Amino acid sequence: MKVVHVLSSFFPDTTGGTEHYVLALTKGLSLLGIDSAIALPGLDDAHDRQAEGLRVFLFKDRLAEKVHQWGASIVHFHEFASGGKISVAHLKSIRALGIRVVVTPHVSGNSCFVGSMYKNDKLLCEGVMDRWKCTSCFHQVKRPGTTTGLLTLLSELCYRLGIEFKKENGKIASGLNNARQIELHHQEFRSIVELSSLVVGISAWYTDVLKRNFPNASNIRYIPTGKMHPVKPNRGNSDRSFLSIVFVGRITPIKGLHLLLEALSSFPQNTYALHVIGPTQSIDLSYVNQLIEKYADNKRIHWLNTLDANATMRRIADADLLCLPSLVAEMSPLVIDEAHAAGIPVVVSDVPGSREKILEGKNGFFFKRGDADDLKRVIDELMQMHKRGELHATELSSIAFEETVRQYHLMYTTVLNEDFTHS
Repeated sequence: MKVVHVLSSFFPDTTGGTEHYVLALTKGLSLLGIDSAIALPGLDDAHDRQAEGLRVFLFKDRLAEKVHQWGASIVHFHEFASGGKISVAHLKSIRALGIRVVVTPHVSGNSCFVGSMYKNDKLLCEGVMDRWKCTSCFHQVKRPGTTTGLLTLLSELCYRLGIEFKKENGKIASGLNNARQIELHHQEFRSIVELSSLVVGISAWYTDVLKRNFPNASNIRYIPTGKMHPVKPNRGNSDRSFLSIVFVGRITPIKGLHLLLEALSSFPQNTYALHVIGPTQSIDLSYVNQLIEKYADNKRIHWLNTLDANATMRRIADADLLCLPSLVAEMSPLVIDEAHAAGIPVVVSDVPGSREKILEGKNGFFFKRGDADDLKRVIDELMQMHKRGELHATELSSIAFEETVRQYHLMYTTVLNEDFTHS
């Protein structure tokens, strides 16, 4: 069996959770005799390359041709990218060749146009794709003001009348296109699910979202994410005079690093150390540069850029605490499991995906989403616990990633041997 994994970027260019997930999956599958390759957006005539021991195809329009020539029996999409870089058109062309398609969404933005899964950026959404409700939510978040309701109504009318404006017509005209854009976004995701042999939810909460949107689909499965990097538990920093904190992830506003930095700025610098592991050459350079410049004089903040998986685990194991201050619903953050494997607790915002992995007081602590003051309160309490030698994590029962791989292998075999129907 040969499987091609499609995602928007991969090692060594980026080292986010999706990349670590795919790498661990390919390594596990190789032990079961399955050959894997990676496919990334690029130029069709670009030469293939190697990354982490895997063949990497670059594609623009000829993805189906390249995976067919390689002899792939399954193409596994982990991401879809805007601008047609990875789209339903690629999926259709692969299906036309008789190659089975598996999809694992790693972000809620596949179905949520805003991308956060929070209605009006305040209340957790059930995730049902509804053009009117989603357009209203989008306008509340992106275009707040007294005219939000009117803009939503006009945008819906333009959609129903088939009126479309060009970008050069201005911001208001662009807003009138939103209902149409959201409907197209929903239609594309519906097509992805309907055309796939298998759609995998990696968290229980998002699997429920999928089933709410596709109640009659028989191709949706939940495969829980197991621990990937077992390490010898470490009690962290032995110097109790300061708290060593680590942040691991993409440096973008939705990951909430600015909240952590704001909370820490209230404490004397000699009471903490923060190691930030994430690509400083981010797609959101203005955000990264703003943070680096704002805290340039703080010598207790260490910007480590990206590290390989082993170096990241060592850094986590050397810390007292990991913080994941996300502003959006997470899928199933691998870094939480890695912190628990290292024996250190985690502070997370109370968002789906993160909170399911935490038993408060046992292996982690919560703070209110988007609330730097509440995060400050939690960190203050943990500093006192650390001074008393009481800060540690009890690793709760969790499956190993080998079990995740085993379930994928079973599903791959199933989709190759059975005719999945989605009606």
